[in-house]
Amino acid sequence: MKISRIILGITALCIIHPMVLAQGKGSPGEKLKIYPAKANLEVGESLQFQAVYVDTADVEYDTTATWAVYPDSLGTIDTDGLFIAELPGECVVIGTLDTLSDWADVTIEMEEDEDDSTEYQYRHLVIVPRDTLVLLGEEVQFAAYYPDSADFPGTSVDTTLVWSLEGMPVGQINDSTGLFTSSATGFAVVHAQLDEWEGSALVVVIDPSADPTGIDTIIITRDKPSPKGGTEYTTMATLTEGELWTIGGLPHPLNVLNGGRVYFPVGALTEDIRIHIQLPGFTRTFADSVGFTHEGIIGGMEFQVFVNDTLVEPYTFGTPLIVGLVYKRGLISKMNIDPATLGLYFATISGDTVTFDTTGIGYTVADLCLNRIFSTVAHFSALAVAGEVGTAEPLGVAGTPLPSGLALHANYPNPFNPATTIRFNLPFATEARLVVYDLLGREIATLVQGQRPAGLQQVSWNGRDASGREVPSGVYISRLTMPGGQARTIKMLLLK
Repeated sequence: MKISRIILGITALCIIHPMVLAQGKGSPGEKLKIYPAKANLEVGESLQFQAVYVDTADVEYDTTATWAVYPDSLGTIDTDGLFIAELPGECVVIGTLDTLSDWADVTIEMEEDEDDSTEYQYRHLVIVPRDTLVLLGEEVQFAAYYPDSADFPGTSVDTTLVWSLEGMPVGQINDSTGLFTSSATGFAVVHAQLDEWEGSALVVVIDPSADPTGIDTIIITRDKPSPKGGTEYTTMATLTEGELWTIGGLPHPLNVLNGGRVYFPVGALTEDIRIHIQLPGFTRTFADSVGFTHEGIIGGMEFQVFVNDTLVEPYTFGTPLIVGLVYKRGLISKMNIDPATLGLYFATISGDTVTFDTTGIGYTVADLCLNRIFSTVAHFSALAVAGEVGTAEPLGVAGTPLPSGLALHANYPNPFNPATTIRFNLPFATEARLVVYDLLGREIATLVQGQRPAGLQQVSWNGRDASGREVPSGVYISRLTMPGGQARTIKMLLLK
């Protein structure tokens, strides 16, 4: 257990004011202050709080106080003001001196544990720039680094990587140098691969000529405990259209949302709004974790939009937002989910039933390196990250809408040896062709050729060419095409 005591030095005289001893009640202008006024702790840590009496001349004096914690289930405090954090969450420490009182906000988080994906983390690359906004027509040079112990860029990767983009058609990236050239607004996930090492970053291309007239404001709020009992909301961030919001600094149980992203394009709003974030109804909160109540769900978030303090649900945007939610990698293996089936869905909760809908969600991309999933989102309500569990029917069979649009999902496993599974979605029954090429553009194997039904489908490649011969280790391209010139590609790494 880590124990760290913080005892603040007060520059005022360390005596108890005689007025406090004599009358014990506050006069006009008197007040009590608690130091520190805000604290962030991990479970098991302790913190010394200090009570200070302030007289009518605004002079501070150390004093004693009666201490309490609300809610008292998260920690304890003794008669001297020593607080010990016991469970993750948010609470307030209240000091009282007769009729005077003050309180401090305390956020408690779990002590950092080694993540269940530690082995994977040692193989991931740090991409620079990280999630970034790029002006339309600009070029950006992406670079890859091996991570240091704190997940910051360490040693530069000094050999050639394979770079690729997945998402909206926002531009091109040189597949060997990482130079990105933007050509359209939207978003994509930049991916770099070097043998078993890989990394990713989000790039959002914005139009610098967008009319800034009438830019609206977005206030982000969340629940917090009130010293008077119950809950109230606190402001997390104040943004304007054109900004990318990084979700972070949230305490348990909202900490499962940390790492998400929301981009508000210029033109998305016609009015100022307040967005209140919370866990959706399909979550279950425990003392030190958050679980999900329905099979296949591994993440989610609820956005409530208020206009002039009136809830508008759902709230539709003039231009879709770009939203990225996080999920815990460990749940994929624990629930036997194929990562290639991950999707972002609007979730409607009715009793014990959750209904998924993709209407208004587009260009879904799963960032398997950083455990995130991105989509364009036309309105706000509850969102869920879900995938296909084990041998269950694919999403879309049991009353759940199929993913919309042509899609070629990342193969799994990747890297692979000797075989890998490729999943793709067709928006309607049509002719389709799925072919594997090498990096020189030579056709290696045809996996799909002919009429195919609509919906989510899968096919396996055994690492052999059309003649049945094993192909060597390396990077291969899988390309899905349908009539009309529509096509999707992914890169696959075969390691022997």
